[in-house]
Amino acid sequence: HELNESGKRKVPNGAPLSFVINRWRKYIHDEDGNINRHFYELAAFTELRNYVRSGDISIVGSRQHKDFDEYLISINEWNHSKENGIRLAVSTHADEYVAERTKTLLERIATFSKNAHALEGVDISGGTLHLQRLDKDTPQTAKQLSSKL
Repeated sequence: HELNESGKRKVPNGAPLSFVINRWRKYIHDEDGNINRHFYELAAFTELRNYVRSGDISIVGSRQHKDFDEYLISINEWNHSKENGIRLAVSTHADEYVAERTKTLLERIATFSKNAHALEGVDISGGTLHLQRLDKDTPQTAKQLSSKL
């Protein structure tokens, strides 16, 4: 920002370099040991992009890169829920939750195993699940319109 406002072309020698990854290190300095502004900015923007993608940096107003806290309920909602005894749909104790999920999974596996032979296009052999490819389901009206074109 300061470089753009002042019209300077050189990056000060004391500029931070701790964010520069090895990929950019050999390009950052020119033959005289000065920081190359173009490569410095490329390195900065590359790292900024990486931090945004990883979620370490959020973008206000973005749906894809919003702050993690925006995914959570507000403190006021949480306090209201606690005060009114509104319970969650799942257990808040890890052991109980895992036991419940394991029980549900085993029940569904048992149901699937009982009915696997009756499922059309499904084959379990050698411990591997094989699914037949589905036929294209093109509506008759689409076929008629296509033939007119």
